[in-house]
Amino acid sequence: EKKHWKRNADKNASVYHQLLADFSDAKETTLSEFGALREAQRCLKCADAPCQRSCPTTVNVKSFITSISNRNYYGSAKTILTDNPVGLSCGMVCPTSDLCVGGCNLSATEQGPINISGLQHFAVERFAQMGIPQILDPKIADKTKGVPVYDTPIALVGCGPASISCASFLARLGYRKIDIFERYQYSGGLSSSEIPEFRLPMRAVETEIQWMQDLGVRIHTGHVLSTPETQTKITGLKHISLTSLRKQGYKAIFLGLGLPIPKQIKVFKGLGPENGYYTSKHFLPKVAEATKQGICRCTGRHAPTLPDLKNKNVIVLGAGDTAFDCATSAIRCGAKRISVVFRKGFTTINPVPEEMKLAWIEKCELRPFLEPKRAICTLQSGDDNRPPQIHAIEFVHTEQLEDGTWSQHPEQLVRIQADVVISAFGAELSDPDVIRALIPLRLRENNLPELDLHTMRTSEPDVWCGGDLSGLSHTTVEAANDGKLAAWHMHQAMQKNSTPVHKRLGARYQADAHTMPVFTTPIDLVDISIEICGLKFMNPFGASAPPTTSAPMIWRAFEAGWGFAVTKSFGLDKDQVTNVSPRIVRTQVSGNLYGPEQAAFMNIELISEKTAAYWCNSIKELKRDFPKHIVIASIMAAYLREDWQELCDMVLDSGADAIELNLSCPHGMRERGMGLACGQNPKMVHDICSWVKDRVKSKPVFAKLTPNVTDIVTIARAAHDGGADGLTLINTVSSVVDIRGNATIWPTIGKAMRSTSGGLSGSAIRPLALKAVSSVAKAIPGFPILATGGISSAESGMQFIYAGASGLQVRKCSYNLHSLQSNTVNNFFL
Repeated sequence: EKKHWKRNADKNASVYHQLLADFSDAKETTLSEFGALREAQRCLKCADAPCQRSCPTTVNVKSFITSISNRNYYGSAKTILTDNPVGLSCGMVCPTSDLCVGGCNLSATEQGPINISGLQHFAVERFAQMGIPQILDPKIADKTKGVPVYDTPIALVGCGPASISCASFLARLGYRKIDIFERYQYSGGLSSSEIPEFRLPMRAVETEIQWMQDLGVRIHTGHVLSTPETQTKITGLKHISLTSLRKQGYKAIFLGLGLPIPKQIKVFKGLGPENGYYTSKHFLPKVAEATKQGICRCTGRHAPTLPDLKNKNVIVLGAGDTAFDCATSAIRCGAKRISVVFRKGFTTINPVPEEMKLAWIEKCELRPFLEPKRAICTLQSGDDNRPPQIHAIEFVHTEQLEDGTWSQHPEQLVRIQADVVISAFGAELSDPDVIRALIPLRLRENNLPELDLHTMRTSEPDVWCGGDLSGLSHTTVEAANDGKLAAWHMHQAMQKNSTPVHKRLGARYQADAHTMPVFTTPIDLVDISIEICGLKFMNPFGASAPPTTSAPMIWRAFEAGWGFAVTKSFGLDKDQVTNVSPRIVRTQVSGNLYGPEQAAFMNIELISEKTAAYWCNSIKELKRDFPKHIVIASIMAAYLREDWQELCDMVLDSGADAIELNLSCPHGMRERGMGLACGQNPKMVHDICSWVKDRVKSKPVFAKLTPNVTDIVTIARAAHDGGADGLTLINTVSSVVDIRGNATIWPTIGKAMRSTSGGLSGSAIRPLALKAVSSVAKAIPGFPILATGGISSAESGMQFIYAGASGLQVRKCSYNLHSLQSNTVNNFFL
């Protein structure tokens, strides 16, 4: 029978998938480590990435994806949390199909867009499992110490995503007196109380709150926004208002409370849970209390239980994200059949596609073009004390007219049987107690504060607002951005309002505070500096010669955090070259993979087209701008003593920290008696090293060797005996990329289709480089080695260090990154 040999889903609507009390992860976007690594490798790392522009918090998406592909999960999470303190929640519930994923350039391909939310969820969750706290950047702590403005009391009302974001950024800026006032005994706002556990587990929300509290932010539960006269009405809660917060000395206030009152329609007036009618504001918190640990601490018979919907027909009214949360939660409460009914059509509703798809997969019935007309209630026979129960809902058919308005057809009625109805029509601010507590704010017609959307400032100069209360932010990520924007402008306002004395004290920090501080942990304080040949390198990662085509490229590499750089090899003016194009190509090693994540490249790159004078002047400028960074000058000449020593004199005058002798370029330069022509002969290597060291006594000299020899240890010994202070291992491997089926070679230049062998580089040559490094390290113990050849990540870099390398040069693998700029060097930090 068919069902025995093919896994077809049962289409019988009466067969219902049993999900009772199953609140395990139900998201299709969730990825395993294997899945995350495969997905990250698909990213194109676009130059002007639309995914980043589509993110309200402008998270550097391509950067954190690059970190994942390099198995640098800490660096990935750091990138995310730097721009979005609730990045874990957003990775789980963000409507990415309408944001970053919707902008992905791969959307137009057969592969489909990158699963960005799944990657973000994976990276931040992996980091959370490490149990590493957030700390204040010690530089900021030192610069703000004793500056009174950073002791300004700041109050935030409500502890949802907007307030968590705002408080986190303010604390990172150095503010020390930040208090959050929350009504409930738990924090997290709607992330805790209304988003179901199977979409956003409580542990994720608590983790983000803990990161915020790591910075000293205090949370005060049991505080409700209301006026003093309502104190007696709300048992056990303390009242706060704008007036009372000001009296307590708070100089800046952020309103991050949600909208507490559900919107309802007249059809259900007078009905409640006892009749079988819930609003989303009643139903979802009950589900959360029963399934999310930490919301309700009651145990035993007092422990909350799920709403009893076993074997009941449930109607959910609405077609937004909340409606589908209600529907899928009702399934887990035991409902027999779920009907999601909405006034509009499928093409005009706007839920998150992922949520709607989940409801469809779990066999919720979707009923469009219906609007409730009346609720039909019945009394249970033999039980006069029980209130009337909903038995069915009568709907009227709706239709959208050409002018966009909606009309009803009273003659077209539909009756749907129901035991329980859940309405999800949104929420509003209609509580008079809350409205009075907001005095003297100017409110709009919908009772929401008037706002400057560029600063999130209200009509009161000391009050800011964000999240649902703004009336414009409807998602977690939008709320996070509201908090981020408000935090920056609160910071600017407090700096502006500080006294002249305070301004002078804070000037040392304020002068360079043009951006928000990054997410910082104790890992960032680990000293990874190294010493080689008496030179102190701030970290072991350097940009190798080929990618450093010009001085500005090295400048940007240093700005991004690279510890050292080797200039592109240069020679005397008489040896000037002209590089052809194309000269760097992908290889067949990567199969049918195009774009980033190539396993190998082949190049026929020659030495620099720029003169020795250009490079020597550039080295002076680089050392002026980056005095703590190491600059190594790479030089090349033929087997002529006077040429090498002339280059040495120029380099010594430039102020370079060290010299690298290019004795290994496998193509182009060999025909001129340079590069490989010298590096394959032990005597030439010995003599050149001896000539250079005879001229350069105060600077370390590294000989860059080729793997295109019978025994690299023999060449290494020659360099060592010639006086070299260390080695660079290895240069590229001589190779031919591709010979096509029609007997033509690829790549070719011009109509004559000229070609030549080139140098293979990238991860494909890592095994050869590791063998060379380990062999030389074993043969010449203690001899410094700068390893290069397939170093694509911290993980691969550690392999070379274990093999005996002292430092690491990144060459063609940097082409797989999105640039030498930004924070790509973080991809090499474990």
